[in-house]
Amino acid sequence: MNKKGMLVLILLTSVFVVFTAVTALAVSKRTAKRADDIKAATDNYEFYRESMRKASTGKQKDAIGKIILKKSEKVSSIGYWKRDILMILGELSKDQKRLEIEQAKSIIKRK
Repeated sequence: MNKKGMLVLILLTSVFVVFTAVTALAVSKRTAKRADDIKAATDNYEFYRESMRKASTGKQKDAIGKIILKKSEKVSSIGYWKRDILMILGELSKDQKRLEIEQAKSIIKRK
């Protein structure tokens, strides 16, 4: 095989290796995203289950059930339903202010 043929063979092999690496990276990122989604769903399920266990009255269970139903119908801001459930259970004060973005940023910078 002449030099030109060798260069073509090396170039094609390099392209194949790069393509394979890029494909593997894309698949691993997609798999990681799915794993994150599964973990989030599991964490949410555990939160709901634990909240229903903690609910001491039928009224609290009904209120939590309505929130869960509302959440399943639409996606809203992260944590709005957890906050409401914590208030129903008395674990969060009803007049508790929400954390604002600037406060969150300063907390993160401190860590």
